[in-house]
Amino acid sequence: MRFVEGRRPSFPLGDPKMSTDVNNPSLDDLLLMAVFLHESRAQLFQGRKGFGVNGRPIVKQALLWLDQWDAPIEKSLYEDESHPAIDRVYHRLISMCRPSSDSDLIWGNGVLGNETSPPAPPTYVVFNVTELGRTHAARLLSRYPCLRSFKEASKE
Repeated sequence: MRFVEGRRPSFPLGDPKMSTDVNNPSLDDLLLMAVFLHESRAQLFQGRKGFGVNGRPIVKQALLWLDQWDAPIEKSLYEDESHPAIDRVYHRLISMCRPSSDSDLIWGNGVLGNETSPPAPPTYVVFNVTELGRTHAARLLSRYPCLRSFKEASKE
């Protein structure tokens, strides 16, 4: 699977058509699926419904799917330090939640930042999938069946 930088999501607002390119999900698609899977996992295993998931496992999952996960990135994510790979994924996730966003698929709760101040680290922002986001995530997961399960970091 190959990530295409800057590609728009398969489901632009108001357009329920799936992308015809099954090998290249956009970063937006990956983030939506990661929020959906982690939120569903929390509901299933922890009995938490409607509470959302902090950004750390979402960012980690997206980076694992992109094959960009390594020890320095893991250290940075768990110590709330900046890293270019984390920043790129996390800032895209944050931008998908802002009111000015062209997407209403993910809802964020916490310090999302603005033009003058940065967002809180991923650990301190909670994300939920909206009803529209659930519909789109389910379609994406049928389009990309290899992403239906959580990818784990390899043990080296």
